Amino acid sequence: VTSSLQVLHLSYNNITCAHIQAMDLELCLSTNCSLRELYLDYNAVGADGAAAIARGMMNNKTLQVLQLNNNCIGNDGVTAITSTLKTRSPLRIIGLRGNRINHHGFDSLRRVLEHSNNYLLQDCLISGNDDLNGEEEQSREWVEMYCHANRIGRSIVAQKGSSSLFPIILSQASSPSTPTMRSLGVVYLIIRNHLYT
Repeated sequence: VTSSLQVLHLSYNNITCAHIQAMDLELCLSTNCSLRELYLDYNAVGADGAAAIARGMMNNKTLQVLQLNNNCIGNDGVTAITSTLKTRSPLRIIGLRGNRINHHGFDSLRRVLEHSNNYLLQDCLISGNDDLNGEEEQSREWVEMYCHANRIGRSIVAQKGSSSLFPIILSQASSPSTPTMRSLGVVYLIIRNHLYT
């Protein structure tokens, strides 16, 4: 991966963990300071490949989009990837569709987001995984709500010149696109982090 490359498309190439290691993608991600988007959809990365990518992402400060849809990474893979979200990861969009993730993976993702300082993640694509029961579906919905609240929070931060943030918060809360009032708690944390600390 060259130092000036910003977008890399490697989808539909039957890439496995062995290919990830052969390309030394872990090292590339940890040392690259220009790559913004990485597309690896519809490969065979698996859990070990996802773990290698996650290790490379730990020191990466630029990657904003990671698409790993349909790679059979499973719960272990999603746990590895989401561990990178514990700190102020630059990731804004992460694609995890069709990866054989069940409630264990979603719970792991939820726990990480609940206790992280990550206010940048705005979209986590997680549909097309195993069928979930009611409680497990709530974890998936919570992740979607968290990302939605981050999107709202960032739009509020952009308007920080406003004399009062409460009308903005209330207008967002009453918007049909807002899934639940519970998202206001996350919005509050985003505002507090960006405006008052």
